Amino acid sequence: MINRHYNNSFYARVGGISNAELNNLELDLLFHLDFRLQVTGHMFEGYCTHLEREMILAEQRIERSLPKNVEDSEIENHEKQRQVIDARRRVQPSMSPGSALLDP
Repeated sequence: MINRHYNNSFYARVGGISNAELNNLELDLLFHLDFRLQVTGHMFEGYCTHLEREMILAEQRIERSLPKNVEDSEIENHEKQRQVIDARRRVQPSMSPGSALLDP
């Protein structure tokens, strides 16, 4: 198993925002979470269940094999996923994923 790590500039490029904007969003998130970054087993299971339901509803298959140029294909996949999510939100607005699962 290859354990890859991407920096914020990669995620900013995938998300279509500047690196500075992503850094500000990250800080905002940390303060909103009061820097509580641990995920309990119960919370993790809840997120897994939510993601499994989303995959079933979207009738999507999980790709198990990685193409040779992983980074470029990951950017393309993230962009496609973001377009699908944006389109679904326009059709059916709902709570953000897992928002009901967050511990106070």
